[in-house]
Amino acid sequence: MAQDVESLGEWIAEQAAHLDAATHRLLTAVREFDAADGWYKQGARSCAEWLSWRVGWSRQTARDRVRVAQRLGDLPLIDDELRRGALSYCKVRAMTRVATPATEAALIELARSSTGAQLERICRKYAAVQRQGTEPDARYDAEHRYVSRRELDSGFVEISARLHPEEAAAVWAALDRIMKERFTKQANTEQGHAGEPADARSTGGSGARIAVPAAGGRVGGSRPGGRADALVALAEEVLRGASPNRSPVELVITADAESLREATSAADPIAITSDGTCLSADPRTDGSP
Repeated sequence: MAQDVESLGEWIAEQAAHLDAATHRLLTAVREFDAADGWYKQGARSCAEWLSWRVGWSRQTARDRVRVAQRLGDLPLIDDELRRGALSYCKVRAMTRVATPATEAALIELARSSTGAQLERICRKYAAVQRQGTEPDARYDAEHRYVSRRELDSGFVEISARLHPEEAAAVWAALDRIMKERFTKQANTEQGHAGEPADARSTGGSGARIAVPAAGGRVGGSRPGGRADALVALAEEVLRGASPNRSPVELVITADAESLREATSAADPIAITSDGTCLSADPRTDGSP
């Protein structure tokens, strides 16, 4: 049985190498297609847009593939490693962000002794060093710095952000501060109700003290949803502004007087919200088409 499992593991690794080699062939074709303006001839605005339409990739995935394909044309050593399946696409993608013809050989040696996650971190740090002393690229910021919103099938909403390191540090510090303040308030409230002392521990050298329930409650980022609660609290505080008792959510409904007068039935749509939802006079229905 152990031998069978070991053989299965080797087979998985072999198939992964085949997939990487196939990815190289695909990227080579993408580079040639892009250079020939094949996407333009078919009415697309960019090669990434054409790939998103024709292949079904997301816009981000398509842009990433085009970027890597173009960079491999200038990096023959890394290109050959992917062609042979000797390095994974994950590692090659990370290296193409920072590699030059003069540094690709050293990066390949580093990649062979690193995991994909380790190499990603190394290349990010290397890229940060490369950016030092250079003027910000507004076009790069416009493409790579963003905040996006996506509705999930589960009913949740995913909000993603990509920021410069110093900006991300400021946002993270703000969330940590709000989270700790809320936890302190909650812990003190529970202490007052229970009449039991709480263990107060200082947080590093900042001088701030966080109340930690003796029952072993979680603190900081270890508490599930802690930063999510902090993000929502931050948004609500901004929306309330100088009126702390104001609701953080406002619903704007637009209706004209003629619709209110001439609705033939209670179910007729007579108003609309800012997101396009139709409303009717009947409280049992939202009037959605």
